[in-house]
Amino acid sequence: MRDIDRFMRALFTLALGLAAAAPAQAQCGADESPSVGVVLRRCAEDGARWIEVAADLASADVGTRVSRPMERGAVVETWAESVVSGAVIAVPAGPFRFADFEPRGLTVGAGEHWGTTADDPRLGVLALDERQAGVLAPGEQVVPLEPWMHDVLSGVPVLRDGVPAACGGDGCARAPRTGVGLSEDGRTLVIVTAAGWAADAEGVSDQRLGALLAGAGAHDGVRVAEGATSAMWAREDGLLVASSDGASRASAAFLALVDLSAGVTGQLVGVVERMDDNRPLVGARIVIETSDGTVAAEGGTLTDRAYWSFTLPARDYVVRASVDGFRSSCRVCSVEAGGETWCSQFMVPGEGSETCAPPPLGRDAGPWPVGDGGVPVDGSVAPPGSGGCAVGRGETAGGAASVAWLLLALFGLRRR
Repeated sequence: MRDIDRFMRALFTLALGLAAAAPAQAQCGADESPSVGVVLRRCAEDGARWIEVAADLASADVGTRVSRPMERGAVVETWAESVVSGAVIAVPAGPFRFADFEPRGLTVGAGEHWGTTADDPRLGVLALDERQAGVLAPGEQVVPLEPWMHDVLSGVPVLRDGVPAACGGDGCARAPRTGVGLSEDGRTLVIVTAAGWAADAEGVSDQRLGALLAGAGAHDGVRVAEGATSAMWAREDGLLVASSDGASRASAAFLALVDLSAGVTGQLVGVVERMDDNRPLVGARIVIETSDGTVAAEGGTLTDRAYWSFTLPARDYVVRASVDGFRSSCRVCSVEAGGETWCSQFMVPGEGSETCAPPPLGRDAGPWPVGDGGVPVDGSVAPPGSGGCAVGRGETAGGAASVAWLLLALFGLRRR
């Protein structure tokens, strides 16, 4: 009986030790909003510190931008501050070759394909069109280059269907890491950058990064940076999470969230005429709204040909025209960055008003055909640090559950 008691006490002590070693619950600060449609949180727990960002891809004010091939070899803050007008958040956008700053895996920036990059079966692919419609395809899906792709990045899969992927090799080490993911409905883009190799932050594994992405609202996610190349820049704060080297390292591609209301502008112009004989309606009133109904500009016609013109940030608008004795007209037009977009209005006599609305943002895109199950083209196994594709529970949740079951089992045995 004494031997049993000693054994029970030893097991109980072990269980308490495992419980004490489990990571503390994360503490996140109040939500910050660096721009409309973007939420940022600063989080920490024992030995870890990270920033999580969630962007509403259906917001009229939120845009995305992956760097173009000609922009390779920059550091994240220089690229975001000097190249991308209206950039709010920026992070690296995928693994790459250091020798020539060529991304690994399919990469497209602002509609421009990165040279010879193609889908790597060990990498997941996040692809967005011009209206932020996007999908995140896992490694076993073949992702060809498609005309609709406007911004594409590739990364090591760390989250699939809401479950963090089991890590492998170097992917299990605690290190600085950055991940990008999409919510289940495809409307929210999630970014997490974890600091590492610092006194207050050892870093996270790929599996833990997947869990952090899931906690921030992602359903699927990939790791796009690790080690000294992992960093996050913000418009208001500069480097929110700096490189572990102290100075930023040059990278290949980057991803930015863009405040479209503060970005590059273009001209929206037109005339207002009668539908039946094209006579100008000089007294017409023009009201221009964003897709969420916010009035962006309004005014009258400027010439005896009923010409009108506005300088506006590049994005979608609903343009309405009204004049006494005519049915109010309505058109949806997209302002092109640095260009001139015509959006003339043609009106018919009568009452009431036309209705119109831009197509929804954040709608589904893809999917692509199933490929070779994630086996690399050369038939080799995935290299160490690739993250693997096995599905497993998050580190914290799995460890806590094991401790809980052990304690319950001990309590039940003791009662007997």
